[in-house]
Amino acid sequence: MNPDSLISAESLATLGGASLAVILVGNVSQYVFNWNPRWLGLIVAFLLAGLGVALVPKHQWVDWVVAIIRGFQIYATAVGIASITGKEKYEPVVERGPVGAKRPRTFWVQWF
Repeated sequence: MNPDSLISAESLATLGGASLAVILVGNVSQYVFNWNPRWLGLIVAFLLAGLGVALVPKHQWVDWVVAIIRGFQIYATAVGIASITGKEKYEPVVERGPVGAKRPRTFWVQWF
């Protein structure tokens, strides 16, 4: 495996690569900034789908309609992957502490 080819422009143009980008943005923004709005992944998916259309020299209006559908497909794939690999959003607290206390977030927590 070549580390230079893990994420490239060509891989982001695929469904798997674009879904990975959506998952990474969602998980990193949650873990680092403790910020995880549900719409963030959808916006990233639409941007990646729109970028795919914008880079094509000759595109028609129907290509933008298809890009919106592709954005939903990218987001749905990312949500499916995150739901399989993610932990429950809020795990019950087993240590002593105040009522309603929550555990700190981990990297693979569901962000949707």
